[in-house]
Amino acid sequence: MVIATIKNDNNRIEALSDLGEALAQAQEWAEAERVIATIGGSSWGPLGGNSWHTEALRKMGAALTNAKNYLQLLQLLQSSLQQVTTRDNAVALLSLAYGLLPLKPEIGFDLLESFSWVDDFFGGKNDSKSH
Repeated sequence: MVIATIKNDNNRIEALSDLGEALAQAQEWAEAERVIATIGGSSWGPLGGNSWHTEALRKMGAALTNAKNYLQLLQLLQSSLQQVTTRDNAVALLSLAYGLLPLKPEIGFDLLESFSWVDDFFGGKNDSKSH
């Protein structure tokens, strides 16, 4: 892959994120997930505390929602939340569930409660840093 030859870590991570997004928009789900999985989870991303990895997952979730591929969206949500290591990323990834709300609106209350659970689990501390 040509992206692997990019020396600057930030540029390489951004290129991987862009590639993952393009693959998701093209509905190449497996390949998009594979590319996104190669993005480092601890790198600072375009949204401050959210990593490039988290943002790429959110964009893939939006593409899955637009394609009405709800089963794969649910699988992405579950696997992503199982691997999360920070409060900020957990909260950001909960937005993947938004695409599922029209199918089962009553999960909205559970989603709201999950925000409290994330705060409790991570001790109410976020991982925002000064840049």
